[in-house]
Amino acid sequence: MVKIRLKRMGMKKKPFYRLVVTDSRNPRDGRFIEEIGYYNPVSEPVEMKINDERAKYWLGVGAQPTDTVRALLKKGGVALVDKPEAVDVREVENEDSIVIELRVDPDDMGKVIGKQGRIAKAIRTVVKAASVKADKPVFVEIV
Repeated sequence: MVKIRLKRMGMKKKPFYRLVVTDSRNPRDGRFIEEIGYYNPVSEPVEMKINDERAKYWLGVGAQPTDTVRALLKKGGVALVDKPEAVDVREVENEDSIVIELRVDPDDMGKVIGKQGRIAKAIRTVVKAASVKADKPVFVEIV
């Protein structure tokens, strides 16, 4: 399986990371397919550069980012969808519940739902947790 992960470089107690695309069987600092960016957590402010085009390409062909890289990609602006301008969120309130409609471009529908519905399930879980403050149940519909 192809992964996008961090390759540690730098000196002891002064880490510097490169975002690399590699086979999951390779060691952390071993051979890689392509370098798509870097991340320096030590510098002030934190330095980060990601080649968005290459990151989207590798995500599109099925490369799986690690949890840390996924957070960095979000912070770096690599969006979950290809057409963020087409995303529309509406809140419809009924007498007994609140429905949040998430409208996306049909081409991005699979990315929002995710493999085996994992992303959609995560979205629903977060909304459900946030709805504890409201007296009404909140539902998410992805349209």
